[in-house]
Parts: sequence; structure tokens; C-alpha cells
Amino acid sequence: MAHDLLVTASPEPTLDRLRAGDLDGAWSTFVDRYRRLIFAQIRRATTEPDDVMDIFAHVCERLRENDLARLKRFAFDPAPRASFATWLVAVLRNLIVDWFRARDGRSRAQPPRSLSPLGKRMYELVFLEHRSHREASELVLLANGDTGVTAGDCRRALREAHRAAFIGAIGTRARPVVAVPYAEWVAATADASFVHDAGEALRLAMQALDEETQLVIQLFVVEEMPAADIAHVLRLGSAKAVYNKVYRGLAVVREALARL
Repeated sequence: MAHDLLVTASPEPTLDRLRAGDLDGAWSTFVDRYRRLIFAQIRRATTEPDDVMDIFAHVCERLRENDLARLKRFAFDPAPRASFATWLVAVLRNLIVDWFRARDGRSRAQPPRSLSPLGKRMYELVFLEHRSHREASELVLLANGDTGVTAGDCRRALREAHRAAFIGAIGTRARPVVAVPYAEWVAATADASFVHDAGEALRLAMQALDEETQLVIQLFVVEEMPAADIAHVLRLGSAKAVYNKVYRGLAVVREALARL
């Protein structure tokens, strides 16, 4: 395969094989290395066995199309903005959402029935319409100005919506894949006694962490992926290395709160 662009060697064997033109070898290595991560992302969206396998097939088909075009674009990017694993998580979530939209239609996704009315509205705004927390809260307050809904009510509804999205409340046929940054999830799930400044401090603290630490915390805490699997996927050596990154990252968050 001819490429004029020179790219330095990477510790990621999938990318190295792509750059060498070994497409079959690159795909085999990719599936062996990232199969656990792919299934972990799929199972955040659905636990139905048939759906899980159908989505896995869909993801593989899309990643393999046009001679691994998506993977090649990352491999030959001279200045990628994220690590390969971070980029892959974003791609997987988009592909999973595409599968649900193709099956159910964009308009059929519904909030879990277990949510309160305000929690359902927040769920719709954040997870189905992809609005920011601030925009969602402002819209709810504007729409409920005469009903006594407060900013505190909005924060509680956000926490309720996030718990439903990450846990997978019973009654949701096609739960959308969560695309909200982990820093926002931390802010939304903070104790109600924290004021707006605390949420901002948490977001800034998370953003100060390196990309790999953010991804490890997201996979371990939010996605509930086993530490050994994270270590294998991200080449961290052992589960202990995963625990160390999680503990150190969360220590940064705690320090940010202690300064308030």
C-alpha cells in the first residue's frame, strides 16, 4: 500500500500493521485486542443477547468497510487529537447509536418509565437531544416557571437521569448510548449540597487529567469494565496499574472539592 505520509512507529500493533499494508493482520490484531472493549460498550446500550451480537456484527462491518478506512484514517493521522482507545470509544458509541436508529427510528427512543416526570424531561434533553446540562436546566426552568421548579430540582433530576442512563433502567427498549463526558457525569452525580461552583470544579479537575486516566476512570467507574480487561485493552500491564490510575485520578477530584 502506497502512502507518501511518513508516520512514526506506534506502540499500537493494529496501527503498525495498517501502516505496513497488512490489512488482514491489522484486523485480526484489532479484534483480538479490542473485542472486550467493543462488547463492554455494546452492553452499556443493551443486554439483550441477540441485540448484542447483531450490534457487534454491525460494528465490525462498518469498521471493516472500504479496507478498514476508518482505522486507516486514524493510523495515518500525523497529529491525532486523542489516543487510539479514546478515539475508538467515540467511534463505537456513534456506530451503536446508528444501529438503534436504523432499527427503531430516531423518534422511538424513550426515557425509562421508572423516572420521575422531571427526570424524564432531563433524560430527553441530555441523552436524546444531546443538550448540555446548563441548556437543559435553563429550558426546564423556563418551561416550568409557574410550577415552582428550582435549580436544585434540576440538579436532582439530572442525577436521576444519569443514574438511569448508566445503570439501564427497566422498561427502556432502546437505551441510547451515553455520550456525555465523564466530567459532566461527575458533576451531575455530586451530592445535592454542592453548589454550581462544585460542579465546575469537578469538570475542571477531570479535564486536567491526561486522556488515558480519564478513559480508565470512565471504563472502570462508569462502564464497570473489569480492571484486568482495561489493562489488556489499554496495555497497562496489570489490573494494579488500572487501580492506581483510578485512585490517583479520583484523588485529584477530591482535592479540587477540598479547595472549595
